[in-house]
Amino acid sequence: GFGGAAGLVSVLLAPRSADSDAGESEAGGARALLMLCDLVVLEDREALLFFVAVAFLAEARRKLGRRAMEQLRQHGLAGRRAADVRDCFLAASALHEVTPLSLLR
Repeated sequence: GFGGAAGLVSVLLAPRSADSDAGESEAGGARALLMLCDLVVLEDREALLFFVAVAFLAEARRKLGRRAMEQLRQHGLAGRRAADVRDCFLAASALHEVTPLSLLR
């Protein structure tokens, strides 16, 4: 696992770099994470960040298979391009739309 809710938030939202020379890509990853936070706050939908996590985990599992959890712990959403973060957000929004929120209570 990720160490509970706090660990999952860290995996999703903590900027990381693969090495100390990451520079520009690290800044781009940080901007993409800030964009995700802005989108979640501006949309103001109940439990939307939960759906972002679900969409992110589903995408990782689909693309990475068995290595998904290890890769997620190492990289999270950090280092992704803004377009990737936007795609994850759109998938989360679609899941939010079709899921009865009574399931979350």
